[in-house]
Amino acid sequence: MRAWRYAAFGSIDSVLHIESVPAPQPGAHDVLVRTRFVGINPLDWKLVEGQFRWLARSRPPCGVAAEFAGEIVDVGGKVETLAPGQRVVCWLNPFVERPRALAEQVAVPAAQCVRVPHEVTLEQAAVTPVAGLSALQLCDMIGVQPDQRVLVHGAAGGVGSFAVPILRDRGAFVVVTGSARSQSYLRQLKPDAQVDYANPAASWPGPFDAIIDCAARLDPRVCPALLPNGGTVAVTLPSFPTVITDPLLNPFRRIRRRTLRLEPTAAKLEQLFALITEGRVRVPLTRCLRFDDAVAALAESRGGSVRGKLAVALD
Repeated sequence: MRAWRYAAFGSIDSVLHIESVPAPQPGAHDVLVRTRFVGINPLDWKLVEGQFRWLARSRPPCGVAAEFAGEIVDVGGKVETLAPGQRVVCWLNPFVERPRALAEQVAVPAAQCVRVPHEVTLEQAAVTPVAGLSALQLCDMIGVQPDQRVLVHGAAGGVGSFAVPILRDRGAFVVVTGSARSQSYLRQLKPDAQVDYANPAASWPGPFDAIIDCAARLDPRVCPALLPNGGTVAVTLPSFPTVITDPLLNPFRRIRRRTLRLEPTAAKLEQLFALITEGRVRVPLTRCLRFDDAVAALAESRGGSVRGKLAVALD
């Protein structure tokens, strides 16, 4: 079978190649999935470049990507909840196991698979686990309540595009930031207000009760003015040493800072699918590229111009 792999850390356009590799064999607790669509995330190219190399399992030689959807072609002897022919979406945790979704077939633990509802297409399902569950977990982390004002900073990407409708579904007043080029896309998310993040933070329509920083670039020095009554800032990516010191200092702070550590579960993904099938959350899939163009998809993600989510389709 064909799979995108790399033998050394480096730039995606120089180290990533399609290789012919043996089809994986499912273990007793695994399912073998015929991949139809793969979701693309910023973490994918960051791992190829060697970022988080001491934290992740993505050490070359290695595959790429961590979320995909397709049909089950085989199951391990101890799998009782899934069967061949079923449509599933699956996730991989690069900090626990090797990424490998950009391949024609993938063996994955059955516990990391969820059946795709009939109302959801496979391409929609493929881009939901990482960004969708990240958004859901971030919304839980800030403990949003109805009528609270929440700022979603850098909302045009995949996580922000999921977070905005989740917050609105919970009754929050949602303000989003993005670049000047992102403003038309942000309007499609139907926030209560939106601003160009190039404008001074003092002009943003606060005050806020909580902030979700999807870009992980919000200057901590502006947070006291944005959260004058205290609150929580939840960020998507770790930074050192704050990822270590924040949990120790938060009990003594008016403004708490928490970092996402994604913990996907089948129950949470089913909860998200329920919101999608009921029309309360829209899957922000904006473009689908061919399998042979996977490097272009990763490069587009790296360029920072992606609105919503990208997917790669296998023939």
